[in-house]
Amino acid sequence: MYAQPQRAESSFLITHLGGLTIAFAACLIASLALRLVGATDPATSAASLTIFVIFMFADPVGAWRGVRDWSTFRVRLGAGGIVALLLSTVFNLATEHSAGIVASVGREGFGGVSLTMILAMLIVPIVTFGPVIERILSGKGPNGERLTWDSFQIGLTFPLYVSLHFGLMGVIAVALWTLGVPWVAGVLTLTAGALVAVGDAWTAAPEDRLPSWQPKVAGLAEIETAETAWGAFRQAIRGAFPSALFLAGLTFTTVALAVSVGQATSGSADSLNGVFMHLASIAGVIVAVLMGLSAFAMALASAMASILAHRNGLDAAQSEQMIKESLGRLFVGGTAFVRPAATSAATSV
Repeated sequence: MYAQPQRAESSFLITHLGGLTIAFAACLIASLALRLVGATDPATSAASLTIFVIFMFADPVGAWRGVRDWSTFRVRLGAGGIVALLLSTVFNLATEHSAGIVASVGREGFGGVSLTMILAMLIVPIVTFGPVIERILSGKGPNGERLTWDSFQIGLTFPLYVSLHFGLMGVIAVALWTLGVPWVAGVLTLTAGALVAVGDAWTAAPEDRLPSWQPKVAGLAEIETAETAWGAFRQAIRGAFPSALFLAGLTFTTVALAVSVGQATSGSADSLNGVFMHLASIAGVIVAVLMGLSAFAMALASAMASILAHRNGLDAAQSEQMIKESLGRLFVGGTAFVRPAATSAATSV
């Protein structure tokens, strides 16, 4: 009775693990080959990243196992190449300025850490444009039909939302850094994001509540016209602000504390062991801050939503829904409104 879903899940896992293994292997081989011919470290890193992204997008294992046809593989290869080129450009620019995170040359202007944060905010939006690029190259819609203007617009709403969301998040984080405020300001910013998420969940009209995340229940999977897609996009933008506040505060606090630790331990980086300890200290602070502040924001939003629901006489089920709505707005913003439907970039099993 349950054999078919288990086989489907197994097939999905094998396909993606196989693709990941091949991507890593190709990346490693390219890196070793470039080092043998004397290529510079930045060039080697950029080429390795490009090859890894191309293989991940193309998914040769899926094509070989018949999950998709070889024509789709060629289209995905081209889309992956374009995305990889953009990502490698961002990577190279970020690498040139990443020394500012450890050395901390100061917070004046948009150099050093500020520019690195801006470039980092471009990575996810670039990746989300991959399926759109694929649709353009293939000329096909999500179900293999001829690509129409409506279908293109529907697919475009998700990456546009992600770009605006990360753009707003980047503006807030870089503004905090440029103003030279202490790391506590980042904690206050993410706290404000948690409170705004609760308030937004409480005041949202029924049509503005986050749709279900279950597949084929609500959201973009049921959108058939561009007009409906842009309506959902506007709803998503409305829900983006609490999450952008939270993520910007989290990013600023993490970077500010990492820089402080980097400055404090920079004197010990005179030996190989010292360098290791220096980097380990910074990595430890980053992980601890991300996990600690995420847990703090989750606990705060849950507690405030629960208190608000209790004071207004909501029952247990309504209170639970209020908490879920608040946490959804805090961590994913309005993504649920514009999540992409099944596209040719999705893996079928």
